[in-house]
Amino acid sequence: MANKQTKFLYSKWIELILEAREMDITVKEIRDFPPKCKKDYC
Repeated sequence: MANKQTKFLYSKWIELILEAREMDITVKEIRDFPPKCKKDYC
């Protein structure tokens, strides 16, 4: 039951990392999840 949701959240986190790489957001900022609003990125 929790496994499916965990996989979903994990895939979303991977997407966030990939997006962050494109936007040059640092890993430290990713660790402070959820990210705070910065410029146009919320």
